[in-house]
Amino acid sequence: APRPDPEDPQHDRKILIELEPIDPTVVFLPPRTVALQLRTQQQALGGETLQISRGPEGEVRYSGEGAHGLRYEAYVASEREPITENLPAAERPRYLELPIDTPDRIAQLAHEWTDAQPTAYAKAKAIEDHLKHDFKYQLGSPSGGKPQPVDHFLFDSKRGHCEFFSTAMAIMLREIGIPSRNVTGFVGGTYNRFGRYYAVRQGDAHSWVEAYLDDPIHGWVTFDPTPTSGAQPLQETAGAWVYFRDVLEALSQRWNRYVIGYDLKTQVRIFEDLSRRYEQFRTKTGANTGTMEKVTRPSVVAGALIVAFIGAYILWRRKRTTKTNPTDSSEKTRIDPKLEAATALYRMLEIALSMQGIARPAALPPLKH
Repeated sequence: APRPDPEDPQHDRKILIELEPIDPTVVFLPPRTVALQLRTQQQALGGETLQISRGPEGEVRYSGEGAHGLRYEAYVASEREPITENLPAAERPRYLELPIDTPDRIAQLAHEWTDAQPTAYAKAKAIEDHLKHDFKYQLGSPSGGKPQPVDHFLFDSKRGHCEFFSTAMAIMLREIGIPSRNVTGFVGGTYNRFGRYYAVRQGDAHSWVEAYLDDPIHGWVTFDPTPTSGAQPLQETAGAWVYFRDVLEALSQRWNRYVIGYDLKTQVRIFEDLSRRYEQFRTKTGANTGTMEKVTRPSVVAGALIVAFIGAYILWRRKRTTKTNPTDSSEKTRIDPKLEAATALYRMLEIALSMQGIARPAALPPLKH
């Protein structure tokens, strides 16, 4: 955390995130996150203890109880508060390292775009503006299969997806002595009207750049050189399919929260909510006064339900034990021996076909196969 006291509930914005299982097992955090509070799921018997650690690039990773994803709260600092992450001198060369076979003309182009700029921030901004306005976004870039894809992107095709733009900017920043790193994550998301949350999916994946600046801004600064059209989510936002998808995702989210993550805190919260709603119902119907007040007390209603359930269970058990089997085992219909032989022959044939690589698909009926 970049503060002595990470959490500041009075000024920080708190965002609840439910992260589904993902590879690699990284914890996704909004920009300017200063603290993280885990809401641990109900751990499976014999499961490993959840472990949180920092990676070599400052990323947060998790291990252990990761089969069901994570549920956590991120505390995000306000825009007015300065958040600085210093780059140690020993780490600086790592963010200036370049591939040995980087073509010289990439460095020449970087200097051509930036030498006239007075500050490190202005130089980075100049590279970002050139890439954003002079190049085109295209998913199927012809530069992908070239020996020097970034060089081909900058000088020949001038078309590519977000990783071409971010990688080109990171390399050009290093060519002019500014430490940089490529960042991958997600941008955008769509609002789920049924679950009342924002869903971020694989189609929202994006790549951008962080540059470490000393003048006039100090610390890691975010730049996105991809044209605006390429930074938009690829997922559809309207239509019957989107409506159906939102319903399924909202149900899945409720399942993860109230079944997989059904811990003691969740049980207490549900009990308190039901108690509050029941008291509101009593007040609205006038059942909390007079004779009905004693009859409709939660303890009395709960006792009556338990007695009714026990009585119903006893009656069901009695009916089940007294019910006799209408046919004796000796009178059961016997299977035709010819049918048994045909079934066995078919199974042998199906096994032989499978060994020859002709397995029956699940949707194909046996006779048709």
